[in-house]
Amino acid sequence: MMYGRPGIIYGFHGCDLRNSEFAHIGRYQKAYAMGDASVRLDTPSDKWHAEAFVRNIADSHAKTSGDSVMGGFMQANFVEPRMFGVRVGVNY
Repeated sequence: MMYGRPGIIYGFHGCDLRNSEFAHIGRYQKAYAMGDASVRLDTPSDKWHAEAFVRNIADSHAKTSGDSVMGGFMQANFVEPRMFGVRVGVNY
């Protein structure tokens, strides 16, 4: 028999992104929510496990940080897009 261990992670983020030189560009954005989920199966002997996961279930699109750099160029980081995956592990 295998055992399951479900998991859900949820976060709420609000941002006030200020640019040092261009305060009127990209200063505010709407708040966004992100959620992650996973299901893990462990063998009774704990020799191996398998886990299916989803990151950013809602596929939220938002800027996490931004700034202006030399020459007036804008630099920004964004939320990673939705990702599905499987992890498998072995204990030895």
